Amino acid sequence: MQVTLTRVPKSLLGRLLGVLIPVVGSRALGKQFGSVLRRAEGR
Repeated sequence: MQVTLTRVPKSLLGRLLGVLIPVVGSRALGKQFGSVLRRAEGR
């Protein structure tokens, strides 16, 4: 099952956050995934 959430921001700040969250979130996930892989290699 796939769920898609679509936000429709009304304010300028909401629009700005809507753009920034995917960019910042993907970087954070990439760093976290890399650290998990390094830990797994260390074992």
